[in-house]
Amino acid sequence: MREHIKYHRPPSVSEAVAALSAGQGRAALIAGGTDLMIDLRSGAFKGDALVDIKGLSELKGIALEDGK
Repeated sequence: MREHIKYHRPPSVSEAVAALSAGQGRAALIAGGTDLMIDLRSGAFKGDALVDIKGLSELKGIALEDGK
């Protein structure tokens, strides 16, 4: 597993977006991590940062608004 991967657990969606943007295409979202752990252990993950969105309540589901 790589040693120097930054881990972010932002408290809001806007801060998650900022962390992804700061990663300049080398950050990955995680919300469970099953496949990511395999990639980390095998060396297949080439990114520099992980952004954990599991705790963001705004992303807990999908809802219809105004019937759409």
